[in-house]
Amino acid sequence: MASDAAAREEKGMVPTWFGFEPQRLLRALCANSMFPYARFLVAGTENIPREGPAILAPNHRSFFDLFALVMLSRRLGRSLRVMTKAELCAAPILGPTLLAMGAVPVDRDGSAREAFNLARTVLDRGELLVVMPEGTIPRGEAFGEPALQLKAGAVRLAKRCDVPLVPVGMIGTELVWPRQSKFPRVTKVLNPPQVNIHVGPSVPTTAKTRDTVALLADAISDQIAMAETMGRQGSRFKERS
Repeated sequence: MASDAAAREEKGMVPTWFGFEPQRLLRALCANSMFPYARFLVAGTENIPREGPAILAPNHRSFFDLFALVMLSRRLGRSLRVMTKAELCAAPILGPTLLAMGAVPVDRDGSAREAFNLARTVLDRGELLVVMPEGTIPRGEAFGEPALQLKAGAVRLAKRCDVPLVPVGMIGTELVWPRQSKFPRVTKVLNPPQVNIHVGPSVPTTAKTRDTVALLADAISDQIAMAETMGRQGSRFKERS
């Protein structure tokens, strides 16, 4: 049992280069000017704990969501660990980049217990863990409308580990990196798309799992609506450099 725990700890460790966590450097460098083909607005970070573990549960629209989360991490001043498909983390170039950004590889064909233990390891270290409860980018034009379809994993994890479950709404990432594209639209520097991120208060997890999933879906939908309002209100929510 001890060796299993040690193996899980090593597998879930924050990636480091010569003892330095690269996500911290990336977070320091990732000002808005690093992405001239996108503009970012971030609000609601006061709803994320400044210390200790929590699960962030954002909607999923694009591979660019991961880069948007780096901007959220920068605004927050804390590193984020993101549960990510293992096949993406094994890809050339993209894989090492994702790992440096704090991705936690999860084998979707593996056991649910292994994924849970890996997530628990991250939370036990007091870190912020990102779990996208939709599981994948929704198909079709609606992106989960009229209702988001969530899996229960994030809720079960929050209940069993007794950590805050924080809803996050993101819009605009699909305009930077559309689902059908292999690469982001890096040439849109003259009129870059707007990417908005809004974080809401934590969702109570005392109800039954099914009811809590419904609460989370409503909360994420509310944050998406708030993110759309940010776009209309412009610089009022502009990220501080």
